[in-house]
Amino acid sequence: EIGRAHALRVIVHLPAAEASSDDARSLPGAVAHYFRYRADQCRIELRRLLQRGAISSAVALVFLASCLSLRTTLTSSGSEVLEEGLLIIGWVGLWRPVEIFLYDWWPIWQRQRRFEALAKADVTLAPLPG
Repeated sequence: EIGRAHALRVIVHLPAAEASSDDARSLPGAVAHYFRYRADQCRIELRRLLQRGAISSAVALVFLASCLSLRTTLTSSGSEVLEEGLLIIGWVGLWRPVEIFLYDWWPIWQRQRRFEALAKADVTLAPLPG
């Protein structure tokens, strides 16, 4: 529901007696602080995911190189099934790092952007009629 085209506005409806209290006046700052905190948490989560992706990529590339090397040494043995199995499993080892860099980071980044937008939202206090 949060679009890029419009600035966000959060309206908090409170009983009239509470709308003018000190706690109510501190609410806009508290809302901004909370959503900045959540955006920071997403930033940390994203950084950790990308670090895990980098480490996983290095491990997977070493694994792929090992499989390809072993496959080359087995070429003379004539076991095509084993050779093809090593090739396939070597490439499958790259599956998770590729998944991290292609797909897994998007939802975290989008959530971070939503929280950043909410942190910048204009918070308005409105007394309840009555």
